[in-house]
Amino acid sequence: MGIDPDLLQHCKSATSAQAYVEDLKSKLQLTHDIVQQNMRDSAQRSKKFYDKNTKTPDINIGSKVLLHYDVVKPGQSPKFHKNWKGPYLVISKSDDGLLYKLRHCSSGKEPRAPVHANRLKLFRDDRDLLFIRHNITPKDVTQTATSATQPDISPTIAAPTTTADDTWYPIERLLQHKKSR
Repeated sequence: MGIDPDLLQHCKSATSAQAYVEDLKSKLQLTHDIVQQNMRDSAQRSKKFYDKNTKTPDINIGSKVLLHYDVVKPGQSPKFHKNWKGPYLVISKSDDGLLYKLRHCSSGKEPRAPVHANRLKLFRDDRDLLFIRHNITPKDVTQTATSATQPDISPTIAAPTTTADDTWYPIERLLQHKKSR
């Protein structure tokens, strides 16, 4: 049944249709106010639990960031897709610190819309630390300052041999592969 039988009894006992409508209108308004208050309370409880594990991002204007971009074009394999694009330079941020305007460092292009902080991570460009940690000597850098910081290799332990072949070869079979269906 679509109609509540109690409503029909109230309808028969009402003095006039106008009085019945006014009574029903006041009851519906009271019900509406109760539902709205319950929804606000529920939203506040949810926000309280959500905010326990969140923190404000530590991204300042002028810092470099990477942008999370997980859209894979049709025909491309998601295995070989890079999820982080960039680096981007932070131009401005919103008052609440969650939306950022970016500019690509090499091309200078700006994304269409501001980007939310959950799609950003700080870009760390500390190559010297990487070179020292992995004992790498770049070709265009002389061996003056890094020799003092590199650990000495004892004569009993042989250093790993590296090949001088820096030639890049195209992977034709992989480039010709196209995923279908």
